[in-house]
Amino acid sequence: MTDTTKSILIVEDERILGLTLKMDLASHGYAVTGIASSGLDAIKSVTEQRPDVILMDIRINGDLSGIETAFEISKTTMIPVIYLSGETDPETIESAKSNNVCRGMLSKPVNISMLKVMLDEIFDDARTTIA
Repeated sequence: MTDTTKSILIVEDERILGLTLKMDLASHGYAVTGIASSGLDAIKSVTEQRPDVILMDIRINGDLSGIETAFEISKTTMIPVIYLSGETDPETIESAKSNNVCRGMLSKPVNISMLKVMLDEIFDDARTTIA
C-alpha cells in the first residue's frame, strides 16, 4: 500500500524523463517534492524539503555525479537512495552500492512497477522501525 505522506525527490537531468517519472509516481499516490537536475540542486532540495526517498540518476549535470551527490547528502542525513541509470557495468554498480544509503538500482527506462515495489519496501521498513 502506498503512503501518500511520504515524499520523493527526483534527481534527473533529462527534463522529460523527470517529468514522466513524476507523473507516473503521482498516479500511484506518491508525493514528489521536486526534480533536481544537478548534484548541487539535489543537495539544496534535500536541505529545504527533507524528502523521505531520493531517486538519483547516476549521470547528472554539474561537477558531482549522482553517486558523489548521494555521498555528500549522506554526510548530514540518511535518506534512502534508489539509483536510476543506463549504466549497469560492474564498476558503476559497486560504486553505487558503496554508499550506505543505497537501497537499490534500476536501469532506465524505469519500470514503474519495480520502482513501486522498492519504494513500498522502503516505506514499510520505515513504518516498522517507528512502530
